Amino acid sequence: MKKIFSFISLKNFILLSIIVSLDFFSKQWIINNCSLLETTYITYYFNILRIHNYGSAFGFLSKYHLSQNWFIFFTIFIVLLVSIQFFCFFKRKEEFYSTLYLFIVGGSIGNLLDRINYGYVIDFIDLHLFDWHTCTFNIADVSIFIGSTFLFM
Repeated sequence: MKKIFSFISLKNFILLSIIVSLDFFSKQWIINNCSLLETTYITYYFNILRIHNYGSAFGFLSKYHLSQNWFIFFTIFIVLLVSIQFFCFFKRKEEFYSTLYLFIVGGSIGNLLDRINYGYVIDFIDLHLFDWHTCTFNIADVSIFIGSTFLFM
């Protein structure tokens, strides 16, 4: 398989680029078309709701601003580095595991870019069933969820 760098194949680089690009451009669309806390009703179970997540996963610690909670940024950075290390290890072992780590790395990069650029993560996918709502999330979160779920199955 053709390598573009010593640690990543062209196929894996394309997958990583797709994940980061989908996340980035979906958030740019939200920034340009939706006001903060504006809800756009799509179906009875799916809304677009722009929120700014200053916390970590699922809004945990969101009442604290990033400047007061620097360890969130640090933790995301460490998770990204560890995931890259696992990716480099597993790429030699089994393609399936390296692909799962690419989903985690791609999602981590997407959310890390938000934290660097804005100081928060832009979330906008709001799923609900009657009065039950999930936490609002984004494409990067879906990517991390897919990679993590299949990795631990």
